[in-house]
Amino acid sequence: MKDDPCAVQLEKREGEPVQARQLSFQKACGCHEELLLEWKNDETAREQSFLPRVITAEEHHRWFRAVLARADITLLILYWGEAPTGSVRFERAGEQAEISYSIDSRYRGLGLGNRLIGMAVQYAQETLALSRLCARVKKDNVPSQRVLLANGFRNMGELDDRPGYLFGKQLEAHSQQIPEIAPPPRISHL
Repeated sequence: MKDDPCAVQLEKREGEPVQARQLSFQKACGCHEELLLEWKNDETAREQSFLPRVITAEEHHRWFRAVLARADITLLILYWGEAPTGSVRFERAGEQAEISYSIDSRYRGLGLGNRLIGMAVQYAQETLALSRLCARVKKDNVPSQRVLLANGFRNMGELDDRPGYLFGKQLEAHSQQIPEIAPPPRISHL
């Protein structure tokens, strides 16, 4: 069904630059549940996650339904043309949000992480009217650290509760500098 963005088959176009196809966000809906579980349980994604175990379909279903129901969480799917290629989640607390993101394994290494985070920053400013973003990243997840740094995030130091770093970004729409960025509380497995 061509009008259903969730029905599109994933296809990687070798050698095609990221700019050659339109990137866009779509709010996550029920049709994305299985895809997000697949991405979460990808071996590399699990290695870079603070919760590296395999997530069951039942656990994921409960989490996904809770996320869709919460007003303080925005979950977006990144589309490259008609193909879903990644996701970003904003967990808001006041004027700040913690973000987490993932790129489908079939599309890693193409620069989509940089583009996704750049678009997420713009979305946070223009749509969510946020003043700050933060992200927690494992110490050995160097690719994500590079993506965040390339998009204006600063390494705020080591996390107290796990081996990783807290990255923060003051958004341009808010000129007042806020010296300390503390992450909002996490909701669950993803």
